Amino acid sequence: MSILRHGTVLLLSVTYSPFFQIIYPINNTNIGSGNEGNIVFPSHTTTTFDFPFTIDYQRALDPDNLILVDLATKCGILGNPSDISVNYKITVRDDNQDVLISSP
Repeated sequence: MSILRHGTVLLLSVTYSPFFQIIYPINNTNIGSGNEGNIVFPSHTTTTFDFPFTIDYQRALDPDNLILVDLATKCGILGNPSDISVNYKITVRDDNQDVLISSP
C-alpha cells in the first residue's frame, strides 16, 4: 500500500495482484488460470483492466473425455458452434500477499 500526499490532501493508492482460476462446469474441473500483477486501484475511482488467462486442458483430469467432447462440440468440430461457459474464481492479494478478496 502506498500513500501519496498532494498538498494537504491525503490520497490512498493500493497495488493488487489478482489470480484467476477457470473452472469448467463438468465435474468442476480446473482447466486454466491467469494472473496480473501490479494493478493500481487509486482511491475513489473505478479501474478497468484486461485479465489474461490460459486454458490448459489435461487429459488426466478428464478420463472420460467429457470436457474434451463438450469443447469440441461447442467449437463446431462435433456439432454446431456455441458459447463456451466457464466458472471462475478470482483471488486478490495486496503487495504483502495478504488475501483481500476471493470470489466464489
